Amino acid sequence: MIRPQNTPTRTAIDLSGLWRIRFDPDDHGEDQGWPRGLPDDHDTYAIAVPGSWNEQLAEAGYFGYVGAAWLETSFRVPAALAGQALSLRFGSADYFAQVWIDGQLAGASGAAMLPFEIAGDGLLSAGAEVSLNRPVHLVARPPVAITRYRAIATRDRLRLSVEADGGAVLVARIAGHGIELAFDAPVADGRVELDASVRVLPWSPDDPRLYRLTLDLMSADDRLIDSVSQRIGFRDVAVDGTRLLLNGEPLLLKGFGKHEDSPIHGRGLNLPQLVKDFALLKWCGANSVRTSHYPYAEEFLDLADEHGVLVIGEVFSINLDFRLVNDEVLANHKQAARELIERDASRTCVIAWSLANEPGYLAEAEYPEHSGDYWAKLFAEARAADPTRPLTHANVGYAGNDDPGFAHDDFVMINRYHGWYGQPPQLDRAKAALEADFAAIAGHHKPILVSEFGADALAGEHATHDQLFTEEY
Repeated sequence: MIRPQNTPTRTAIDLSGLWRIRFDPDDHGEDQGWPRGLPDDHDTYAIAVPGSWNEQLAEAGYFGYVGAAWLETSFRVPAALAGQALSLRFGSADYFAQVWIDGQLAGASGAAMLPFEIAGDGLLSAGAEVSLNRPVHLVARPPVAITRYRAIATRDRLRLSVEADGGAVLVARIAGHGIELAFDAPVADGRVELDASVRVLPWSPDDPRLYRLTLDLMSADDRLIDSVSQRIGFRDVAVDGTRLLLNGEPLLLKGFGKHEDSPIHGRGLNLPQLVKDFALLKWCGANSVRTSHYPYAEEFLDLADEHGVLVIGEVFSINLDFRLVNDEVLANHKQAARELIERDASRTCVIAWSLANEPGYLAEAEYPEHSGDYWAKLFAEARAADPTRPLTHANVGYAGNDDPGFAHDDFVMINRYHGWYGQPPQLDRAKAALEADFAAIAGHHKPILVSEFGADALAGEHATHDQLFTEEY
């Protein structure tokens, strides 16, 4: 799935704005005809999209609402898009959504927190007005087009894998910082594989140098059929024994696990907040972010690429309880990993994938007994989808320092709150407990990252001794 963009051959129309919402706690909306339009009464509200409903509609009583809701908007497909292949592309719908267009069920979402696209064949037409529930972009592309691509850019090579439903030749162009390069390869059976040597300056946190990659699909008579583009940097990531390497040099990750959350917007995309967050990251000397505990918006990755912030992309899997694990859970977990990798594998800033956060959180006996085979299958799926990046998961202390997942991790991540949830507020004991963790985990002979730690504080609370919730502690 190619990100919405405006190019010489493509159009993306942002449908964000004021929509209408109606809550459906009893799940009766479909029977009452809401796919054909929401009722015009006091139970239908205005809502800003993107944005969570919680704070927007707190005064109407929906701050803590958990359940089904219908969102609706109307728009007109420009007549200029006649002859184009039309679709609706959602950045995400959390946690599940069905899409209706003029009363017809058009499709549904996939893995939570990730994009999905609904083909508009027979449902969207140029010059017609339509109603639908929860889109983000109306996307128009040529009938013959690039349908998928992956760009792997290392310090001295560009490897491209491209799929198209027609065309004769693919031309790849790299431009920026005084460099203009072009490579071409024939389209054979709808595929292009290109491996080219490049001489460019590498991307790093100290010098996040980005170039413009443009892919042009050409006809046999040298006519432009389709064009897509993104910014990329060139860098190497590797694990060497107990060291994580970036561009061949040892890498120390210093950063945060954050959340997509802000006042009023909730988890809705908040661009001013994102700009501020990245300024604060750089201000305090951080160089990395783990997307705890789900994939973040693509705009977050845009800024990470631009600012040189290293990203560990995390699959939406939190506190997996192995008393409940079965084949369906594993299949869904694999799908979530595949879809995350498919969306972000061409991103320069993404240096690793985290496949889960704190599985075995309840210290259930089934975790050490049965998780080994689960991890073997999940990690194999992720490595097949992207063999170029390290894999890991976030271990919780309750799962133990002999976590079966460690056998499959390329580097180890641990979440530890010694001195807060355990040994509060005894910092000498907390320090000893963390040192014991390090000693035990060092036996795996892999890099170790403390992915979570810390304490809370109340502004203005002070003490001359170790005391919870004080600023000093």
